[in-house]
Amino acid sequence: MAIKAKPYLFSCAHNAMIDNLRRNQHTDDLDKSTNTPQSSFKQYNVIQEILEVAISKMKPEQRSVILLRDLQGYSYQEIADITGLNIAQVKVYIFMGRLFLKQFLEKSHIYSFDDLVESL
Repeated sequence: MAIKAKPYLFSCAHNAMIDNLRRNQHTDDLDKSTNTPQSSFKQYNVIQEILEVAISKMKPEQRSVILLRDLQGYSYQEIADITGLNIAQVKVYIFMGRLFLKQFLEKSHIYSFDDLVESL
């Protein structure tokens, strides 16, 4: 079973956001505005914008294989046929692209690797 990167990252970011909201609810009951659905929706939009920025900063080869694999659901062989790369190169570009997205999100303070592991 292949894991799709963008939905996976959205799920991880969403779970980290929910965990953070729950932690803050116990420690800070004075500020009720952070627990509103409107603020959660805004945080989700911020995460989506950060992912779009991260994808736009990727190398073109990584971006194309990530989008083909994780958004459009093509197989490695189909991606290889479309891009003219061999399957090993496709797998390397996908791995490096996902690694870039992970590091970009960590630098953007969306989640830390430890929080991500705890949320799984």
